[in-house]
Amino acid sequence: MFEYVSRRFAGQAGPAGRFVESIWFARGRMAEPRERIAPTGSTVAAIVLGDPIRQSPLGAGTALLADSGFLIGPHDRPIVNEPQGETHCVGIVTTPIGCRPVLGLAPAKLRGRVVDLLRVWPRAADLRSALLTCGTAEAALDAVEETLRVPEPFPEYAIGRCEVAVRSLVDEPSRPVSDIATALGLSHGYLDRLFTEHVGLSPRTLARILRVRRLL
Repeated sequence: MFEYVSRRFAGQAGPAGRFVESIWFARGRMAEPRERIAPTGSTVAAIVLGDPIRQSPLGAGTALLADSGFLIGPHDRPIVNEPQGETHCVGIVTTPIGCRPVLGLAPAKLRGRVVDLLRVWPRAADLRSALLTCGTAEAALDAVEETLRVPEPFPEYAIGRCEVAVRSLVDEPSRPVSDIATALGLSHGYLDRLFTEHVGLSPRTLARILRVRRLL
């Protein structure tokens, strides 16, 4: 038996709602020993409560055997997920602009990488301790929501501009980036730099990922 519960976060948890796409709980044994996870344009934080899980980015990134938690930075290539036993894990999927407000981390430095979550996110250790006492999936998700209710400090101007650009690409992935920049009153080059710093991917890269997701 494999239990998987996902909860939409936006609009349900105060100011942080715009930065978290979903939270999830997974427990059980997968039918296959490994799975390939397609890129989404988001950052994924996962707290491991059971057997270790190996995460391997396809490309230049280094694999991580996580026994307490892992963080998948923004990526444009698949990640291979390999549980080493029974999966027991709780995860957070940020929106494309959510890495810094949710985790207090610069997404550009995490691009294409998988790192130990407890080493880079100070709140992860206390959250993991709380999750180990939760008896149900819903209780675990409630604990995650409570932890994320207040965002980390972030630059509102930069994040706000990127948020509008992301929304434009989600609505119309084939829209030229230059058109979006013009609508925001920015130069194409400035939007590229702002976006890459605060999303972790370039606008063109995110647009390509969104086109593939829509196709799938």
